[in-house]
Amino acid sequence: MNTPNDSKECTTDPAVPDGGLTAWLTALGAFFIQMAGFGFVNAFCVFQDYYSQRYLTNVSSSAISWIGSTNSFLILSGGLFFGPLYDRGYFHWLVIGGCSLQVICLFMLSFIQQHQFYQIFLCHGLGFGLATSMSYVPSLAVLSHHFEKRRAIAMSIVAGGAPIGAAGYTILLNNLLNGDLGFANSIRITAATNAVCLLIGCALMRTRSLDPKTQMHYSQLLRTSSADYPYIFATIGLLLFGAGSFFPIFYIQLDSSMHGLGKEFSFYTNVILNAGNFVGRITAGFIAAYCGISNAFIGSTLGSAIVIFATISLSTRAGAASIGLFIGFFLGVYVALCAPLIARLTHDLSQLGARMGISLFMAGLGSLIGTPLAGALLGSDYGWWRPAVLCGCFSVASTVMFAATQVLLQHRKESSARSSLVISPSL
Repeated sequence: MNTPNDSKECTTDPAVPDGGLTAWLTALGAFFIQMAGFGFVNAFCVFQDYYSQRYLTNVSSSAISWIGSTNSFLILSGGLFFGPLYDRGYFHWLVIGGCSLQVICLFMLSFIQQHQFYQIFLCHGLGFGLATSMSYVPSLAVLSHHFEKRRAIAMSIVAGGAPIGAAGYTILLNNLLNGDLGFANSIRITAATNAVCLLIGCALMRTRSLDPKTQMHYSQLLRTSSADYPYIFATIGLLLFGAGSFFPIFYIQLDSSMHGLGKEFSFYTNVILNAGNFVGRITAGFIAAYCGISNAFIGSTLGSAIVIFATISLSTRAGAASIGLFIGFFLGVYVALCAPLIARLTHDLSQLGARMGISLFMAGLGSLIGTPLAGALLGSDYGWWRPAVLCGCFSVASTVMFAATQVLLQHRKESSARSSLVISPSL
């Protein structure tokens, strides 16, 4: 394990290698971490359906959604605390500790009896969320130590682990939970699967542990960022999109089931969504290389808003499949380019972990607010148009924020170019 004292031994050439065996093995390890962590979280629609109709029938859908939204919030916002630890050289401590706790929490979940909402909330929502957050930001941020020009492509490939994991866990959990094994044995098999993936990830990842130029506290970072308007607008955009984007992820299976589209088909709606998500994440780097990261963000959030509004008319299998495929694609592009956007807005990479922590905290806060609010609007009568309108409006507002980010970045670039023209004659 690396500690702050031995991190210097890992530093070789200060120049980013932008590839090589160690770099790509690290990317592969991060892929497995994402697959087992956020992949499992993105399969929560299975639990939303199973808890609502079988295991937690004593509580509302809105209350159940607090499990998934708290889980997502902690995974994203945990970077606020674990990002600075990553910057100080605690990469392996965070990753190994977080992965171990993920497996422990899942095994603990298997011992919880039916109708015990608060126990499930503490274990599945709080425990697993905190455990996964310990490895989430470090596994993404470490790629910046190995890649520079290929960073967006590497991060989009790594981010592809989440939809693959989500599709796999959706199939696995639906077959296990609705089979003869029961809840306890189904969760234990899932925990064992997680353990294998996380072990591979921990074994493959390496860090070059670039030493930070300064040990910056959040108060100092907030002061230096207070005039960084592109970063501020982008962070507000992450908050708004987080509030709107988790609605289809958590509810698409229940939505299809309640519309009478068939049990078997409903089981695979999240698989369809994550198939589109995987394509979006893998192609995001190439899309960004063609049109720019900010433009790709604008397109993905606007496209997501349109599809979320379209869920109002969901009534057929073809419609559900189309909605799942397109929302998955747009969300995939967005998620894959989130870390590259923050890296682009960060001039000093020694602050990258902390800046990612602040931005992802805001995205997580949005998910914590948006999904339970959508569940409350859904109500016992399952009025699907109400949460669709709310979440669609959140996504449109986020598009405006990312458009403002692009305008400000362009203005900064033009101002810098004019300043260079003024200075150059005196040289």
